[in-house]
Amino acid sequence: MQLNIKNPRTVELALELAKRTSDTVTGAVTKALERELERARPVPRFTAEEREAAIAEVLAIGKQTRQWFEQRGIPIPTQEEMDTEMYDADGLPR
Repeated sequence: MQLNIKNPRTVELALELAKRTSDTVTGAVTKALERELERARPVPRFTAEEREAAIAEVLAIGKQTRQWFEQRGIPIPTQEEMDTEMYDADGLPR
């Protein structure tokens, strides 16, 4: 099977890529298409069970962190205190 590219800009890009990569036009186009297909691959979806397991793991880490602070007598800031620390009156990062 052959591919006949009639768009002058596409031909120009293929030639430039081949020149810059010291490859044949076919090789450069093949590699570029492979990279683009890899980039366009759908992001893997989690099953409901995997999602629930990940949420449980994050919550367990949060609980362990809270216990670590409490055991050392370190006060845990409220959300408002954290927001005040991190953002100015206009809501912009400090």
